[in-house]
Amino acid sequence: MSYRFYRAASGASALGRLALGLSTALAVATLLPATSSAGQEGPAKLVPFGDFARGLATAHATDFIGKPGVAVNNDADFEQMRAHLLKLYGGQHVARSLVRDGITLDCIELSQQPAMRIQGLKSAAEAPPFSPQEAFGTKATEGDKMAGQQAHVESVACPKGSFAMPRVTLEQMTRFDTIGAFFAKGPHGAGQVHTPEQDIEQPNTNGHAYSYAYQYLNNWGGQSTLSLNNPYVYTNEGEVFSLMQQWYVGGSGGSTQTAEVGWQNYPSQYGTENPVLFSYYTADDYNRTGCYNYTCGAFVQYGGAPISLGEYWNHYSIPGNANAQYIITIGYYFYQGNWWLAYGTGWVGYYPGSLYGSGQLSHNATLVEFGTESVGSSVWPAEGSGQWASKGWPYSGFQYNLEYRNSQGSLLSLTGLTSTEPSPKCYTDTPEAYGGSTWEYYFYLGGPGGTGC
Repeated sequence: MSYRFYRAASGASALGRLALGLSTALAVATLLPATSSAGQEGPAKLVPFGDFARGLATAHATDFIGKPGVAVNNDADFEQMRAHLLKLYGGQHVARSLVRDGITLDCIELSQQPAMRIQGLKSAAEAPPFSPQEAFGTKATEGDKMAGQQAHVESVACPKGSFAMPRVTLEQMTRFDTIGAFFAKGPHGAGQVHTPEQDIEQPNTNGHAYSYAYQYLNNWGGQSTLSLNNPYVYTNEGEVFSLMQQWYVGGSGGSTQTAEVGWQNYPSQYGTENPVLFSYYTADDYNRTGCYNYTCGAFVQYGGAPISLGEYWNHYSIPGNANAQYIITIGYYFYQGNWWLAYGTGWVGYYPGSLYGSGQLSHNATLVEFGTESVGSSVWPAEGSGQWASKGWPYSGFQYNLEYRNSQGSLLSLTGLTSTEPSPKCYTDTPEAYGGSTWEYYFYLGGPGGTGC
């Protein structure tokens, strides 16, 4: 991996100065990473944060509209995007920036991160006073047969008190026609949590296809270990994304609320063809609320987190190779009114309970789901490893150690999951099974995708 570092000059932040009237004109190229939405145009060049900020101040819709890869098509929608980025980064001090495999990362001060400023939080919440392993339990080890190897992200050296946040740019946002489309889970309502009742009426909605297992029960979080796969997404054929994730769901209809986490290959959203760690939430059935990662200032990053949202890994599983199966262990824990995201041995951050108002997730969730999903048009990408669930280890994608927390905080295995196959021509899953001390309860899932999903 190659890195290019930039250390900002001391003094006022770039956007703080911007607010005082700084308006130096820059070339449009300042705003645009060298990579395309599919990451096929070579390595990105580092744009120093100050230049990026000044570029936001002077950007015009005419710099973008009509250009290749740009979906926004009018001044008003473009200005909404630009205004949002000015709000997201307003007054921000960035001590260091770098490019890692095509993604620009800025070292953002934790106390001034977007979620703190936009939500008006005076201070961050206290993390659970134990490691996620104590919260969720870890039964499998790398020495166990079929356990898989823990995937690793090469750490980014940010100054103390800051974290590496993938930069949100106009180039990224204008791949979508409106700011609402950028914040949406998927295009035209695709990618939203699907309930078993909907499967009967709408097995494939808005190009959204999937395989998953679910259980209705009151829960205060949960966890699983996921196979870390790398299904390719052919954007030139109309494929949009492929992911594997967990859903924690409450409410119904327009009051549906979620806290979601997993890995996702979504080139238009992230600017890379590698799956990244993602988080998503909605407080009103994906209508006016919801966004990925840090893009709308909802998720609060925790100091000392082992990973940032939007980062990706050094290795991915190779179907058929038992020695090259990589895994991540993730989950949510509803602790002291907030939904805390766990990754491996550390806490990443949380969704404040206040985001959910008086809705169901301000108390607990009532439905858990584990699965894969994809979005396409006439062609759908592979899910999981791209192999049918019936092929099993070490070919298929999988999730194991399926667990949830009850109201007393006790960790319990999920033994009543119902597996579903709404799109069996393209994706399948196996019934939940017991795999002994290594996997506990698990299932295989995924498939090759294709047409007619």
